[in-house]
Amino acid sequence: MKRYIYIIIGIIAVAIVAVIAIISAKKGGVASFLGGGSLPTVGTPSAGSGITPSGNGASSGVASGTMVLSQGAPAQTFGVVFNGPVLDYFVNASNTVTAIEPDGEVVSIANGSTTVVSSTTIPNIIAAHFSYDGKKILVSSGDPTDPQTDIFSIPSALWTAGPTGMLSPQWSPSQTYDIAYLVQRPSGLTILATRNGADLAQPPVTKTSIMARDITLQWPSKTTFILSDKPTNNDVGSIWAFNALTGKFSSIAYEASGAESMWGVVDGSTIGALFTDTSITTQSFQLIGPTGSPIHTFNFITLPSKCAFTMGTTTVSVMPASSTSTSNTSSSVVMAPPAATTSSPYLYCGIPQDQASFTSAALPDAYTMMSLFTSDELVKINLASGAFNILRSDATPHVDATDLKIANNILFFVNRYDQKLYALTLPQ
Repeated sequence: MKRYIYIIIGIIAVAIVAVIAIISAKKGGVASFLGGGSLPTVGTPSAGSGITPSGNGASSGVASGTMVLSQGAPAQTFGVVFNGPVLDYFVNASNTVTAIEPDGEVVSIANGSTTVVSSTTIPNIIAAHFSYDGKKILVSSGDPTDPQTDIFSIPSALWTAGPTGMLSPQWSPSQTYDIAYLVQRPSGLTILATRNGADLAQPPVTKTSIMARDITLQWPSKTTFILSDKPTNNDVGSIWAFNALTGKFSSIAYEASGAESMWGVVDGSTIGALFTDTSITTQSFQLIGPTGSPIHTFNFITLPSKCAFTMGTTTVSVMPASSTSTSNTSSSVVMAPPAATTSSPYLYCGIPQDQASFTSAALPDAYTMMSLFTSDELVKINLASGAFNILRSDATPHVDATDLKIANNILFFVNRYDQKLYALTLPQ
């Protein structure tokens, strides 16, 4: 009888240890490096990347699992920042990361340690966005046709319930807490409006209206709003830019299959990355200006959701020596404070290595429906020339990069394979 009791006690003890290990892995801020720690310095780029740029520049190809750095540059670090699933995140100047999880829980990651900022859970979250300064989070949840909007204030750790029916809400890019959103009327009329996200009791301001259904909104600059049909390979769609100063619309893409765009402001100019499927079997990925005119057409294909612009000035930081490791050890990714600043307008993208399989899929549907995953090369594209350098080539484990952000000379992204937040320090 005692032997059975000891066995039962042993099983319970093992289970408790396993649960503690899982919780510690997620919430303790400790994460092993993929590939065994720091990535090597490569003085002479090798050939054979499988993708080449348009324009007058040349690419730097890499063998799988290596990095291309200039001669004499310090070893770079790549690894997991947060082991829990990430819906959206913000990185401040001190490299403190604030992240919201798919269930609504908010955490802060600093110096390898994780703190729960809000344990409130929200069912059926549709999307979440951080304000320009990372102090507020805008969350849509519930019925996608009539969503509930809530705002979380990080300094006060309080949630504020907003109105329902705010479709595709977006924070202002102009250092205010204004929110732009769409309202769908039964007649088919869609209204573009703004309201004060710091005081939801104030009345909304109508900007314009358009006869269209099921469209999405982006707000790249103070006076520019991008309205888009939801991208699908099954039908044609259009993308429009609305200028709030002139009150006029301009066509970015008209009745194009799978049309999807992503926007930013570089050196004061609105610029976009555009994907279209021009003939159902032929895709195009372009860098475009504010009127939709192409700046560069690349001879590789990726999706705008796998890209991010550097918005003018970027900061430079150096990883502490303790955050690197040999190929047989693991360590946590500990971010150092930024040391200097430099101006670097680039487009960073995750580009699928298997271009044949990627372009033969129904894009972007297969990707957004999670029936297609990719193995990416992380690439830095020069906005002036269109040339690019490969920062990391995927080997094992796989990287399917989305929700890219650049802060403090570090490239952050969410890996769709595990929904964790990763970081790659960039060459200085």
